[in-house]
Amino acid sequence: MIYSEWAGIWYRNYVQPYKKISTTQKYRDVLKKHVIPILGYVPVKALNGEIIQRFVCKLNESYSSGTVNTVIAVLLKSLNDARINGVISAGEVPAFHRPQKVLRRVECFNSKEQRSIEKYILESKKKRLFGIIICFYTGLRIGELLALEWSDVDLENGRLNVNKSCHYGRDVNGVYKRIVEAPKTESSDRIVPIPQELTKYFKMMDTGDCLNVVSHNGKPVPTRTYQAAFTSILKKLGIENRCFHSIRHTFATRALESGMDVRTLSELMGHKNPSVTLSRYAHSLIEHKTLMMEKLVKYCQLI
Repeated sequence: MIYSEWAGIWYRNYVQPYKKISTTQKYRDVLKKHVIPILGYVPVKALNGEIIQRFVCKLNESYSSGTVNTVIAVLLKSLNDARINGVISAGEVPAFHRPQKVLRRVECFNSKEQRSIEKYILESKKKRLFGIIICFYTGLRIGELLALEWSDVDLENGRLNVNKSCHYGRDVNGVYKRIVEAPKTESSDRIVPIPQELTKYFKMMDTGDCLNVVSHNGKPVPTRTYQAAFTSILKKLGIENRCFHSIRHTFATRALESGMDVRTLSELMGHKNPSVTLSRYAHSLIEHKTLMMEKLVKYCQLI
């Protein structure tokens, strides 16, 4: 059996029935774009470490370490299931070197830029845009924000129940639609306290004509539409264009600058563990680190 045949069997029987729609889409795209064009005609039993190492090296020439590692992860999952089902023996699962993952420097808004964005939104009086302010002070991902329903908001106790996310893509029947499913990871299903100052913005957003917190004319707002609105705000304010996810990075950076401990921030962000949070954001705090070093010198009364 050649790999493309096994990949089709694996995708239909071991991915589609058990994985989230977004995950099945990712696996399908990885197989179609990266794996099958190069390894599709190779017999599964012939996929040894040398062949896959050459495959990895070829990917490294054109793609980031993150993309390459994603492709490797999908390939290995398919081969492990091939072993479990007797398509290949245990000794035929190949060993090879992975590229070292390089963490990209996170981009966030400085305090002045953040204040400008917030001021613009409040003056615009477009209630659906208040969700951007909510993200600045809760760290929600855009999919989590746009999937948030009023039943997830407990203003009396000041809590958000983050239990789903949304995106637009094709379902199992190939229909392009709004897809709402469980959050990115198990740890992403979390309770986030609502700062007291945010309560009034939630109340202003409640129009009573839609289940979703962020809505327009009684309907949920598409992710692309919301991203485009955010990009438009940055352009009008003359702020360097950054993706919507930079708001989440800004929340994390401000939290650390204000003295929040890493474990608490990690839980608020929905990270798997604090080490993920620390490795991602520690290098973005150079100004704060400099300030802390100056305070240390003054505290020690260096002559």
